[in-house]
Amino acid sequence: MDGQIDEILSQMTGDLATWQSIAKQYHLDLFCGLFMRVSNEGLSISAASLEALGARGIELQLDIYGGHDEEDGPST
Repeated sequence: MDGQIDEILSQMTGDLATWQSIAKQYHLDLFCGLFMRVSNEGLSISAASLEALGARGIELQLDIYGGHDEEDGPST
């Protein structure tokens, strides 16, 4: 996730005043769908990525889809 967040933000202005102006007019969010391979898989997002999003007023939205363990059988 950190690489993707950095890739997206690096293509946009780093001027936080501009971001504040945009955030006053629009709802800003970064939506990600996470497809896990197994039911107890994890993910971390660095403090630097969270800070970069927060400084720009960008809400992080996650849809998390759990995987299945082999003992659970195939998913349908």
